[in-house]
Amino acid sequence: MIDTKKGIIAHLSSPEIGENEIFELTRKTKKSLRTIAQNKYYFGVVVKHIADFIGLAHKFEKLEIHNQIKEYFNLETTTDLEVGEFKAMIEEIRAWYLEHRGLYIPLPRECEDLADLEKYLF
Repeated sequence: MIDTKKGIIAHLSSPEIGENEIFELTRKTKKSLRTIAQNKYYFGVVVKHIADFIGLAHKFEKLEIHNQIKEYFNLETTTDLEVGEFKAMIEEIRAWYLEHRGLYIPLPRECEDLADLEKYLF
């Protein structure tokens, strides 16, 4: 697969290309995957609040919460989620915990200092 304009031009200019060859070009927009800030919020606020609520504090236990969330949402990984999909997943988690457990998980803008999220990363 050629994924740049320069790559396409170079390939078509190649002397190996015959006069009678036909090419099919497909145009796709790159996915906008979840951001680093979203991931920091997810682990630093969402997973941490759930871990604190349940009484878990160790790194291994936080990873277990993450794995349970992935299982509940039928996800192999959250890495491949687009920005909107990741946001929707977080909103669904927040809503579920509020409705079923009475746990309020703050929004990113409600966090005192998002820069402090660094200390919560694994």
